[in-house]
Formats: sequence, structure tokens, C-alpha cells
Amino acid sequence: MPPRAGHGMARVKHAAGALVLAPALWLASLVLPGWTVMVLAAWLLLAAAVSLGTFDPMPHATPGATFARGLGLGLATLAMAQLVGVAMGGRDPLQPLQRTAPMAAPASATPATPAPPGPASSAPLSPLPMPSPSSAARAPAA
Repeated sequence: MPPRAGHGMARVKHAAGALVLAPALWLASLVLPGWTVMVLAAWLLLAAAVSLGTFDPMPHATPGATFARGLGLGLATLAMAQLVGVAMGGRDPLQPLQRTAPMAAPASATPATPAPPGPASSAPLSPLPMPSPSSAARAPAA
């Protein structure tokens, strides 16, 4: 009698489905707008979190189930970051919260202050005296 597929095999099937959909989403990102890709990525991440059993009750937690729940919570957090990024106007799925970081002023926006007039700014710098080649070639008298 061959072995039958159990609950663990269903989770493997779901994980394989997510692995197939992820490259499809990446290819679709070449033609879809950024916000659509972010929403679809959030949907895929949440679906993966649910398939890992993140939101199921755990009466008897095994180490594998605890690891799966932790992984699922990480995926759900990434999905929420995608959705918050879309709500804030983000368009990059790899940096969904980029708009939340404070933006630094460009260097050209700061006004340049002119140097005050004085002896340092009016006189050109003179080069240091260099030894002549003839004095360096002479041998010291013994």
C-alpha cells in the first residue's frame, strides 16, 4: 500500500505554488505599475503566511510548527509593509517604506557663502622653494 498524502504534503504543495507564483509576479512587474505589483506581492506574502499556519491555534507546539509560525509572521509583516507603502504612495516593491525616510536636502540647495576679503584671499599662495638639481647632484667634499 503506497503512502497517502497527509497534512504536511498539502503544505509542501502550497509552498511550491508560492514558489511558482513569485517569478510570475516578478515577470509581470516589467509591465504592471508599481502599486499593482506591491499589492500583488502583499497578497502573495499573506497567502504564504496563511499556508504556513501562522494564524491557526497551536495547542501542541512542535519546534517545526513554531519555526513555521515565526516565518509566517515575518512574511505577514512584509505584506503589511507592502500595503502601508502603497497607501503612502510608494512604487518600489523592494523598498516599500522608502517614502517614510526623511529626505536630505541636495547639496546645491545650500547657498554658498563668499570668502571674506582679507590678506589670505587677496594674495596668491607661493610655492615652497625646491632645491635646484645642480645642488643635489654635487657630492659632499670629504
